[in-house]
Amino acid sequence: MNLVEVVAVYPPYRSGIGAVARDNARMASEGGWDVTVCTPMYPSLRTRAKRSEMHNRVCIERLQPLLSYGNAAVMRGLFSRLKKADRIHLHYPCIGSEWIVALAAALYRKKLFITYHHDLIGKGMFRLIFSLYTALVLPIMMRVAHHVFVTSQDYADQSQCARYLKGTREKYSVLPCAVDTNTFFLRDKNERVLARLNILPYSPVILFVGGLDDAHYFKGVDFLIDVFASCAAAIPDCH
Repeated sequence: MNLVEVVAVYPPYRSGIGAVARDNARMASEGGWDVTVCTPMYPSLRTRAKRSEMHNRVCIERLQPLLSYGNAAVMRGLFSRLKKADRIHLHYPCIGSEWIVALAAALYRKKLFITYHHDLIGKGMFRLIFSLYTALVLPIMMRVAHHVFVTSQDYADQSQCARYLKGTREKYSVLPCAVDTNTFFLRDKNERVLARLNILPYSPVILFVGGLDDAHYFKGVDFLIDVFASCAAAIPDCH
């Protein structure tokens, strides 16, 4: 069985969506699937990634964009590559390429699975652009999809896709993002790091991990910093 994963970003670009797609592809391959990942070859990746490579028995194809802006791209050759798929797995949003995926799934009569990672919000003029784009694309994607995965029930109830999932419990599943405990596990605090940051050994430490480039403006780190500043002022030994 052949599975094609379509995702807007993929390692070595650091992104939560890319990490989830990588882990999905690896586990599907370990389960006996022939897995191909289709993702854009952005200009910033040309010195860091190959156009085509095998990694953990997963074929990674980085396709040249016909059009691209930031992490949005219309991938050249994506439509023909989806013809060989037995199953298509789209990581939404994948701005620009959702149309290709929906058309291929409909014409080739392929089962399309969507992992709905987050809404498109945008700021400034992009708030309006993303709102219009979502209004056009999302109904089509939800109609064509065989099944939708969401990371929490709250998101299934509150996100922009909620209206299309409401009353159709068989249409979607809650599939939280997994944590690889071989990579992430508890260890003793590093005393040298604590000393460099002027943190007392017994002080509780709260860590934020997330993308901080322009594409991840919606993470709300500015609000987090303000909250932490308030906590530092009110709680003894909080830095």
